[in-house]
Amino acid sequence: MFCQIDAIRIHYKVIGGSPGDSGDVGNNSIVLLHGWGSNIENYGQLQTYLGKFFKVYAIDLPGFGLSSEPSSPWDTKDYAELIAKLIQTLKINRPILIGHSFGGKIALYLIAKKLISGKKLVLINSAGIKSQKTLCKWLKIYSYKFFKHIAQLPLVKMVLQPRLEMYRKKFGSQDYRDASGVMRNSLVKIVNEDFRVLLPLIDVPTLLIWGDQDTKTPLSDGQLMQQLIPNVQLVVLVGTGHFSYVDNFAEFILPVHEFLFKN
Repeated sequence: MFCQIDAIRIHYKVIGGSPGDSGDVGNNSIVLLHGWGSNIENYGQLQTYLGKFFKVYAIDLPGFGLSSEPSSPWDTKDYAELIAKLIQTLKINRPILIGHSFGGKIALYLIAKKLISGKKLVLINSAGIKSQKTLCKWLKIYSYKFFKHIAQLPLVKMVLQPRLEMYRKKFGSQDYRDASGVMRNSLVKIVNEDFRVLLPLIDVPTLLIWGDQDTKTPLSDGQLMQQLIPNVQLVVLVGTGHFSYVDNFAEFILPVHEFLFKN
């Protein structure tokens, strides 16, 4: 299915509910928000399972899957505001939000800033805590910035400019290397945001699920969120990484099921 929000064409998939339903009036809907570089296909198994009990919306975020890209670089606020408009357009009433990685960051912004009225929140290996850069990382960043500045000078531009992209690929993250244009500039804005000031503002029951082997959003991020979010539970899945819901779905779904059906 597709929906036009402002200038963005949004692709989404719905499972569960009664045929012909328009929105949800029973407070029984779930909205799935995927991580950076992913799409709704990553949520296939989870959406199918949850669709037995809820009306479940999986959304391709702008720039991913079949949804169109923004025309200019976005930050998390821009993504959250669009998702809030989509939820309103689809008449989804008090949804449960489930977000992985960047999708979790969008979800916590939606709740903390009260852009929507949510029922519960599940954050899976969520982004939101800005990582502390090591000395080595700082050296790489400033080396790249220096190289980029030099590459713009007229006398050396023709020689160094072609190598600039090679330098980006060498020192950038996998997400950065895979992105380009508007999406790459969006990623730079998003990774430099720190949302820990928003965490105490989350006012719905929250479940954190983390893989203890996660290197993108380490377990320490989840433990910090556990300290800052008022009504929260942290579940650690041993032996799983950043995609904990894929690495061990059978173990992952147990605390999710219990949390969703707990009053």
